[in-house]
Amino acid sequence: MSAFLDKARQSLEQNDLTGVLTHLIAMFRALQGLRELPPLPAGVREADRLLEHLGHLLFQRHPSSNSQSPPSGGTLILATMLYPIGGHTPLIKDLAEALPGPPPHLWLTMAHPSSSKGLKPEALERTGLSKTSRVFSSG
Repeated sequence: MSAFLDKARQSLEQNDLTGVLTHLIAMFRALQGLRELPPLPAGVREADRLLEHLGHLLFQRHPSSNSQSPPSGGTLILATMLYPIGGHTPLIKDLAEALPGPPPHLWLTMAHPSSSKGLKPEALERTGLSKTSRVFSSG
């Protein structure tokens, strides 16, 4: 696991944000293959820290066409891609509705091969967070 984290840190130092995600995804895929762990391991604090830092960099790097500022307090949901069908996208809505406080912000990295097809508006609507979302270009 530390080799993946080291590579993710190196990518961050080289300002290769796609590399950061690539190495963290590879780490979680490797963890999922371990029989000693549950099927969806989570709670890797260093990965969480790197993802949080990556989110801040993405926000700074891609100014929005609106005047929305970075969330201060509250909750931020970071997702890679949304889909008009399937169960993962509505899960974001369920999570958002279960959280206390104001609606969370949703940031989409679009850092997935299927993102080249674009984000369908109905996919974003399925989250219930279209008013608090930001979509970052993968290019």
